[in-house]
Amino acid sequence: MKRDPLAELRLRMRAEEMRAVAGIMTVEENRKFYNSIAADYEQLASAAGLIAGPSERLLRISERLAASSLEGQSEKLSTSAINQWRDRIQTYREMAADAAVLAKGADEQLREKWSQLSRHWSDLADNLEVLLHEQQSPSDHE
Repeated sequence: MKRDPLAELRLRMRAEEMRAVAGIMTVEENRKFYNSIAADYEQLASAAGLIAGPSERLLRISERLAASSLEGQSEKLSTSAINQWRDRIQTYREMAADAAVLAKGADEQLREKWSQLSRHWSDLADNLEVLLHEQQSPSDHE
């Protein structure tokens, strides 16, 4: 079964949400309950491979995208293909923004990890945007 980096990120984000909810609880029993749910989400994300290194995974994704049909095409992309790539770029930008928000609310240990993840998603979106622009006007780059 192939690992899904988006699913792993969603699990981490959900764990952070549970920690945020736990932080506002006034009853200690409730706080412990939400923190245990957060720990469960962290374990799921770990099992899914997120801890293995988001930057390495993002680099592999970037390399795959660079080797994909987007870069290898000599003719202009169809409107449908362009829209699909724009949707991917927007998804990566939204994930970067979400990670940046989570970094602001995280403790010191997680803050740098979320910030780094946000930068990586943003860089990936930027790189894809450049590739897409090059494909939309191939005669300008030959």
